[in-house]
Amino acid sequence: MFLQVLRDYKESFLFRCILACLSGGMYVLSFYPLCFWWLTPICIVVLYSSFVTASSLKLSVLVFFTFCISVMLSASLWIVDAMHSFTGVPSVWLMISVCLFFSFVIILFLPGFVLSFTLDHSPLAFAASFAVSEYLRSHYAVGGTWFSFGYSQTPPSPLSVWAPILGMNGINFIMIFFCASFYRVVFRREAIFPRSILFFIFILLSMFLRGVSWTHKIAGSSHKVLLVQPNLPVSSISDDIPLTIFKVILRYQLLMNNFSSADWVVFPEAGIPFTVDEPSDVFWSKLVKRLFRNFNRAPYLISGVHQRVDGLYYNSMVLVNPSGCVDRVYRKFFLLPLGEYQWPWLRLFLNPWVSKIRSYSSGDDHQPPMFLDKEAIAGNICYENAFSDYVRDRGEAATILLTMSNDAWFGRSAAPHMHFQVGQMRSLENGRPTLFISNSGPTGYIGVDGNAKSLPLFQAAVLETVVSGYSGKTPFQRFHGDTGVLIASLVCLSVLSIKKLRRQPLPFINSRNLSDSSFSAVTSEFCDREDDE
Repeated sequence: MFLQVLRDYKESFLFRCILACLSGGMYVLSFYPLCFWWLTPICIVVLYSSFVTASSLKLSVLVFFTFCISVMLSASLWIVDAMHSFTGVPSVWLMISVCLFFSFVIILFLPGFVLSFTLDHSPLAFAASFAVSEYLRSHYAVGGTWFSFGYSQTPPSPLSVWAPILGMNGINFIMIFFCASFYRVVFRREAIFPRSILFFIFILLSMFLRGVSWTHKIAGSSHKVLLVQPNLPVSSISDDIPLTIFKVILRYQLLMNNFSSADWVVFPEAGIPFTVDEPSDVFWSKLVKRLFRNFNRAPYLISGVHQRVDGLYYNSMVLVNPSGCVDRVYRKFFLLPLGEYQWPWLRLFLNPWVSKIRSYSSGDDHQPPMFLDKEAIAGNICYENAFSDYVRDRGEAATILLTMSNDAWFGRSAAPHMHFQVGQMRSLENGRPTLFISNSGPTGYIGVDGNAKSLPLFQAAVLETVVSGYSGKTPFQRFHGDTGVLIASLVCLSVLSIKKLRRQPLPFINSRNLSDSSFSAVTSEFCDREDDE
């Protein structure tokens, strides 16, 4: 009796929702700082089993919605906390806005999910539909892909070797495909031999790829770099005592006093946390002389700063030469919702508070790299490195990637660690080293193999490292990044859909219980109709 009740409960819809909710919450643990990357395949198998055992499309969608809400709320509460702390917006209104945004993100998955259900959630259909949905999310949900399955597979995960070939979304595809195939083999006993052979071949290829280098170091390219993590306090709108330029310069002076030489010095996003009017050569000239007076030779300085040009505000990255003149400027293209601009619908909810937040202008989407000491540096500010195609387009012409951020807004949440993990994936995809610099951390150097060294968070410190430029193209760059995965996924879905349609019987014939006599009767009736017409 008890076993029967337990069996019925395991097959109930409520049990599936609880399982999906738990797996969604556990999935977040696969990211940094814990980096339990092996949890991701387990959570995918649990999620897939809930899909294929659901009795209807409606129940499958509800299970999927439960999983997504669990993931996004577990991994994104820092958005609510940060905005409440630094803007004063009530948490209730922020939670409503965040839930509305996440609902839009989930809606982007529904077309592919419905198609996958129509195709019986076969492993290939499920993986392809998910890849298409992830592409839509990355392009129409302002980079909201931080929680994608693929990002959890940076080193030490063995799947990281596929990043230079397929990218993050391609890792999504193969991981979902093999997890779904695993469920079909173990719990459904379907196509055991061919799927086992395919998995064995995949393991051999993964082992082979560990020794492949897609890009190569440029001969004679070696630069001593100081990555400065100032750990400046983040000022909120309501602060009565603002941060002054003298306090900022004093902090940098104390950090620079321990060094006498460097080729480049890099400050984080808004490393000079004030608005500087252009032209600004006088300001930078005085700053360089003051900060690097103990250096044998003044280095190049790369810093984040807020610029005002012709009445427009930009979140910028500037390259200042040893003489104190600005050689290059990169202006942020992908602006951050809430922080740098506000959606019109959002003002309906939060107008009394967001009206205090300054709106920034977007830079050009085709800005050349910064050329420095025969290196081409592709800069990204804040969450711009979450847009893989944007980084790929600019990374092809670059030898080094540079990401500036100010993740102090997110406190001691997992957000800064996740952001650093995104930077690791971009290095793997493009075969370029990344200099990742943040106000409060993580600040570090990421190699072309995705391995990194970094400073502790929330400490004022300097990371001294040597960086070399890399040239060449990875397959991810050659085959247009996520677009190649999208095309392959659409082809798979098209082929599976055509095969599904061909297997459908004619509407007036029941193919399951069709005897010879009944077939003759149907044929005769059809011929009689033709004669009457």
